[in-house]
Amino acid sequence: MTGIGKLKDEVTAALAQDVESRIKLIIEPIYGYDSKIDIKYKAVSTPYEDIFYEEEEELDLFTLVSEPLPSVPQEIEYTAHWLAIEGVQPNIPQNPISLNKEQNYIVGLNDDSDSIKNIKDLEQNNTAPLVKHVLSKEHQLYFECVKDSLFSSNAKIQMAALDCVSSDGGIHQLVPYFIQLISDLVRIFTLFLN
Repeated sequence: MTGIGKLKDEVTAALAQDVESRIKLIIEPIYGYDSKIDIKYKAVSTPYEDIFYEEEEELDLFTLVSEPLPSVPQEIEYTAHWLAIEGVQPNIPQNPISLNKEQNYIVGLNDDSDSIKNIKDLEQNNTAPLVKHVLSKEHQLYFECVKDSLFSSNAKIQMAALDCVSSDGGIHQLVPYFIQLISDLVRIFTLFLN
């Protein structure tokens, strides 16, 4: 039906070599497998064919079932904040406080505990409260439009929104909002799957 039976022997030999080399190119190596270990195989003969299997240690199911379950790992949470914006580190509680040059010089000269205590007090009082990020109306509208498009049931609208976000260079102010949206969606869908 496919015409393979009509091929000449020379053509099939060349085709077989070509297919074999192509398969070797596309198949990735097995990662995490150490080939230096000798694997022992046992043979089982059946009336139709010989079957080989890897010899493994036998496990007692009763001991496996009676063992206590491992503890549940703690849920991972991610938060996003700007470490530096255009080379300037914002003065927010998540970032370490930076001392000016004069304070660094004083700490270097007076290495006693009182000056270090004063600097620590200064660090504790110098953190700025979180500031609300202000977006223009256009950015707010753009973000809402992209978000609505991503939640749309139409795949073409979703792809158009993703293409727009991937190619638009003027949305750098929206990056934290997209990160937060993705983080929330991952958390929601993870809970939904469990």
